Amino acid sequence: MDLEILTLLPDTSQVKERLLQQTEITIERALTVDAKKRRDWQGVAFSSIFLCATGGLVFEAVDTGGAAWWLTVPALLTGLLTWSGFAQSFPKKLRDVNDIPVNPATAEEPKKSDPAPEGSG
Repeated sequence: MDLEILTLLPDTSQVKERLLQQTEITIERALTVDAKKRRDWQGVAFSSIFLCATGGLVFEAVDTGGAAWWLTVPALLTGLLTWSGFAQSFPKKLRDVNDIPVNPATAEEPKKSDPAPEGSG
């Protein structure tokens, strides 16, 4: 959209230069920051396990004809854990080496390994 507007503006327009700069910033961010975003696949795997457990509990509660109605309580708990796990792990986010989401504005470049302190080892 911005590129279409950019081509329609005359070369002498002051807005054209600002729009060009903004477009370059957007493209640069897409190539750098967005390329580093990733999912927490370990969290997705754990959430999938909880999803199976929730399904099994619900199935057993229904299959017994209501005799095991109390299984709906742990099913509710595992269902909440499943939802929470998928909500935290599946979206692509900037993450540190431990797959913990970081704020892009405060993210630091990974530090090179510091030498071991003297006397250790």
